[in-house]
Amino acid sequence: MNFKKLFWIKSVISGFVVLFFINLMDKIAKNNDYYKNLAIISFLGFFTLLIINLVFAIIKKKIAKK
Repeated sequence: MNFKKLFWIKSVISGFVVLFFINLMDKIAKNNDYYKNLAIISFLGFFTLLIINLVFAIIKKKIAKK
């Protein structure tokens, strides 16, 4: 697997994660604590994307060693 393919896989997964969190924000927008929920979901989305990037960075390092 080359790096270009790995980049596209990471981009697709990150896109789906962003869409998931946008959909989640839309579902809870009717709540009274809108800004509190927005902050929590933004925090979760940020760390989810951070974990995805870290996992793919580790995979990229392992591929580069081979």
